Formats: sequence, structure tokens, C-alpha cells
Amino acid sequence: MKRSLLWAFIVTCVVALAACTTGAYLSAASNSDAAITGGVVASGQDISLTNFKTRMVGGVMNAVVTVTNTSMGSSTKNISYKFTWFDKDGFPTGGDTPWQPLSVATTNPQQLVGVAPNTQAVLCRINIHIMN
Repeated sequence: MKRSLLWAFIVTCVVALAACTTGAYLSAASNSDAAITGGVVASGQDISLTNFKTRMVGGVMNAVVTVTNTSMGSSTKNISYKFTWFDKDGFPTGGDTPWQPLSVATTNPQQLVGVAPNTQAVLCRINIHIMN
């Protein structure tokens, strides 16, 4: 129940931020059904997130997700992304990565890689801000 309320709060915050700024936001959790099966974890505004995978290396969570520009033609999409890390109880562990800018061409899917800031992280979320 606590975890469901936390995720509902996080989604509400992301939606509220999207309403206050230009562009669009995508967000996906490492424990979602699509992430577990390797499917599309989020898509919108011609950006698709797939193959969200995590693993523990030396007690620290590592995450990777593929971002693809699905727009027609040769339009490059400008995005920013960051990883947010959560402990076993669903609380943020702190040490989020800062927003990282990235240009994604239609012919060049890219992998986004994140490393947790500490050993308490067992879940993560990728947040994408689509600028254009």
C-alpha cells in the first residue's frame, strides 16, 4: 500500500511539472512489467524507451535503458534525462543524477546508463524531458 501511494505521488509530481513547463515528460520504473519483460516501458512525443535493465555490481545498482527517436524523417529530438534511485521501502536515496542533455537522431537509438549513488538503492526511475 505504501509503495502504491509513493508511486502515485511520484507520477502526480511528474504530471504537475509537465504542466508547468514546456515540452513533455516520460517516466519509467525499473520494476514495471514492461521493464521486466524487456518491452516498451514508455513512449510519447516521438520518443520510446525500451530494454530497461538493472543489475547489481559490487552491491551498487546499475541501470540501462534504450531511447529511440520514432519520428518520421530526419528530425532530431532534444531531450534531457536523469535517474532517480529508491531504497527497498520506496523512498528516494538521494544523490539523483542531474539532468543530462542529449540529442537523439532517428537513425541512432542510444543507451542511457545510470549508476546508483549508494548501496541502499534497489529500484530506479528514468525521467525524460522532451524539449521538442
